[in-house]
Amino acid sequence: MAIITSAFQPLAPLWPFLRPQWRRVVAAEIAGLAGTLADAGLIVLLARFLEATHAGRDPGAYAAAVGLVVVRVAAARVQGAWHGAAAAAVRARLAVALHDRLLRLPLAALRGGPPGDLLARVFHDAPLAASFALQGAPQALLQSSRAAVLLLAAAAFHPATAGLVVAVAPLLLLVARAHGRRASALHGDLALQHGAMFQAAEDALGAPEVLRAYRAAESESRRFDALAAGLADAETRVSRVLASADPAAGGLAALLVLALVWQGQAEVAAGRVSVPALAAAATAAGAALAALRGLVGLHSQAQEGLVAARRVAELLAAPLEPAAGSAAVAAPFVDAISFEDVGFAYPGRAPVLKGATFVLRRGERVALVGETGGGKTTLLRLLLRLAEPTSGRLAVDGIDARTLPLHAWRALFGLVPQDAQLLARSLADNVRLGRDGADDDAVAAAVAAAGLGALVTRLPAGLDTGVGAAGKELSGGERLEVALARALVAGPEVLVLDEVTASLDAISEQRALAAIRRASEGRTLLLVTHRLSTARLADRVLVLDGGRIVEAGGFDELLARGGALHRMWEAQGRPGA
Repeated sequence: MAIITSAFQPLAPLWPFLRPQWRRVVAAEIAGLAGTLADAGLIVLLARFLEATHAGRDPGAYAAAVGLVVVRVAAARVQGAWHGAAAAAVRARLAVALHDRLLRLPLAALRGGPPGDLLARVFHDAPLAASFALQGAPQALLQSSRAAVLLLAAAAFHPATAGLVVAVAPLLLLVARAHGRRASALHGDLALQHGAMFQAAEDALGAPEVLRAYRAAESESRRFDALAAGLADAETRVSRVLASADPAAGGLAALLVLALVWQGQAEVAAGRVSVPALAAAATAAGAALAALRGLVGLHSQAQEGLVAARRVAELLAAPLEPAAGSAAVAAPFVDAISFEDVGFAYPGRAPVLKGATFVLRRGERVALVGETGGGKTTLLRLLLRLAEPTSGRLAVDGIDARTLPLHAWRALFGLVPQDAQLLARSLADNVRLGRDGADDDAVAAAVAAAGLGALVTRLPAGLDTGVGAAGKELSGGERLEVALARALVAGPEVLVLDEVTASLDAISEQRALAAIRRASEGRTLLLVTHRLSTARLADRVLVLDGGRIVEAGGFDELLARGGALHRMWEAQGRPGA
């Protein structure tokens, strides 16, 4: 019973996914029990066949035996089919739920460890956990009930035979427990190895140009080969544990058979039991013993499913971003969005922002400038509520941002990041990512406003042309324009651009600035950049230095002051002078 309890306990977090399949599981277990009862019936008939008075001449008994064999075969088929259907349904629901959680995990959690480990939990651990929950764990119950039924059958013919099996059963369970503990520790290491393999594959697929440019394919291949060797070694150690469990149980079983023979000979010689009854009892006891041995092997093998279930449960229990809320709720933005003495520090690191204070007024174009590493990206993350301030507050029209639904707050902004982060879909689908359900006219209007018209006419399938993995079929400037169109189709109040010209040449920068100027008409613009040639587009410039806004004003006004902006301008070779 302890083994069964330990099997079910880690599965508790998976119960919401298992519950809808309870009818299939119950049907499968009923079929399995029917097969067990058919086996017990066959043993009863065996004793009858061996009785001298029947001598196997009862056609009805043989017909009954054939019927029980049919029941046994049909029950096994039904059991397998229902278990398989239930496991497939749970795997699908679990994959969807885990994928949804990956989309809602805080960015710190996503960046805190290798993505390969998260992928391994979704695509390796989840199927194992689902299969164990709906096949392995019920099989443990079935094997236990099978052993109990067959022991009762053995006891009906010869109690002493059943008693010997009951006496050795605790030893078999101790074998299972000992091997299970060893297997559990090894399966934990095996899960980490799978995560490393997933990560290595993702790295190779994510940077093919870099690997080829630096002739790194061979070194990556050697790295993957080392990981594969580590995985094989871990699997070998698991196999050794599993391989040692059955021989140990088999040795105990062999000793039990010898004890049964010794006892049976004495019982038959003394006339206390007939040969047919002893044969039936021995057959039933042997089948019960086989079920117990199966339970031993199942317990050792189940550790993989249990470890997988624990890893899946950890992901299911991980804290998420606050709920997005309803898209119908709108955040106010009549006057201004303000940073009020905002501070922020990453865990275990010095503060990045130290009392940053500024106001973003409706309808104005603002450039936030500062040296690389000065906190611009962190400030932008706080603005989009991808993180929350550790001190101070962010407000809109005097209302604390944290009191507003996350979805409504983010709907105010259209983000164009430095890395456009396109998906391996069509150009239209990448634009439509800004607003789910945007019609073709809205997509076409956003594309035109972003300056993508010429590109669309050149593409073989127009807006339906695929952009390749991460948008690699497009140039850097084209990816920027797609990201701009994606932001525009969302209809934001504030257009936020993060270092969008950082990797562009002078001609491409001017083209991008023209597109930005058109796109920002009638909107509030926040332009985050370290390139002062780009910052000239703004009505007002904020200079971030040392985690604080140290200057604010018009570009030419700040240059004339000879302060922080002037020093940056000199360092960049006086762009635009």
